[in-house]
Amino acid sequence: MVQFSEAGNSPVEHYTWQGMNAERTLYCAWEDRQALVQLLLGKVSEFTTTGPAPYPGTDGVYALDMTVRPFVDVPTGGTFDAASSLAGYTGKKAQVDVKYETLVTNMIGGAPAPEIEENTVLTYTANVGGEFREMKGAGLQWASNATLAVPDDIHAQKKIVIIDHQFHWRRLSSIPWNTIRACAGCVNNALFCGAPVGTVLFNGASITAEYILKISGSTYEAQWYPGLRYSFREMMSVVGGAPMTWNTVFRSSGTPGWDMLKVRGSSEYMHPSASLGNLFYYGA
Repeated sequence: MVQFSEAGNSPVEHYTWQGMNAERTLYCAWEDRQALVQLLLGKVSEFTTTGPAPYPGTDGVYALDMTVRPFVDVPTGGTFDAASSLAGYTGKKAQVDVKYETLVTNMIGGAPAPEIEENTVLTYTANVGGEFREMKGAGLQWASNATLAVPDDIHAQKKIVIIDHQFHWRRLSSIPWNTIRACAGCVNNALFCGAPVGTVLFNGASITAEYILKISGSTYEAQWYPGLRYSFREMMSVVGGAPMTWNTVFRSSGTPGWDMLKVRGSSEYMHPSASLGNLFYYGA
């Protein structure tokens, strides 16, 4: 239990159509500041994860950012080195500013978001762009004269709409390395963020880590806070009346049109499929 008080003009609440944000100004003993931060922001250790504290009386609004400063004038006199520069604040008060934000993790643009481990935080961004796919002249015809041959050296380009999905998954207690390796270069074998099977490609991941070094006398303790940034690319174009997948190419021979491409003599597609939702679980 951490003893703290709250400023008379705190909290400050802000409401938008996206939800509620709030700020609180708290005061505690300087020596208790880190315990208060862990109480509200949560803690990740080797064996357990505790999530951020909710804003009192709400559902879905959580503490996500905290700033700590001394509630005193800067101490004067004396010489402080890197290890002891905070010694002058012992016995004083700390001002702790807490920011709360609404977290909605179950929907993305009207589609279900990935299920994630309890007490972890998932943020999301998306960029809509596109890329070109080649269509050889042998499979094309002129709109004004279908009997006029299209030269083989004409390589038409069709613009395919691409959505880049970016997920930042934080407050993890471990990294699902085996799942990342298994899903690299694969497409979704089930609906993913509302996208049809085969249209979402797992494009890779970057791993981040924050190290916090705690010093108590001659004892040093390092705490690792890992995080993941996932990249997915979704094709959202329709060709031949069906969603275009990452295994769809333009066939110029035989009956021209869009078709799925496999490795000759096998059932293997260019991009194998996997359960991309497993990327958001530790032990998957």
